[in-house]
Amino acid sequence: MLPLTHVDARDTEMTIETLAARFQKSKGQPIQLGSETVSAMYQMPISAGGHVLRILRVSAKENPVQGLRLKIGGGELLINGQILSDIVLWADNSPKEVAVSISATKDTVLKIWNVWSIGGAMNAWIGNAGMLVAETDDNIWLRCSDGIGDVDFSDFVVSVALHSDVGLI
Repeated sequence: MLPLTHVDARDTEMTIETLAARFQKSKGQPIQLGSETVSAMYQMPISAGGHVLRILRVSAKENPVQGLRLKIGGGELLINGQILSDIVLWADNSPKEVAVSISATKDTVLKIWNVWSIGGAMNAWIGNAGMLVAETDDNIWLRCSDGIGDVDFSDFVVSVALHSDVGLI
């Protein structure tokens, strides 16, 4: 677990700056936290046509409930027989492994970010929310910190892999 970021405040006091405050200053662009690059969301390029996104939930803390939000413009997401452009996969009620069919009418971007629920309300991009993104040959690892307390990139960990053959479902 990483502590909150300390920032000199021009006087003798120290203030604590959250990841959300730093993302606001960067206008949503990735920021540096020590040697790590932290993102508010992952933007996955999607070419026109059919694809399958395989999602594996590696770990998730139980409280608050963690989730993964997917949103696409210029396309559709097919999951559990429903066609949507915006979905949330909650750790407490979705399978550990999920396949989402993507139909893109043009080259577009799939936006992916972490969310969490407190009292039934979905939260994102506040406090110390952010993610470390690691791309490998086969998949993308998202290690997410929810916005509660200190930065902790083990709050929610998922792996996603995009396949261009819809026959993979």
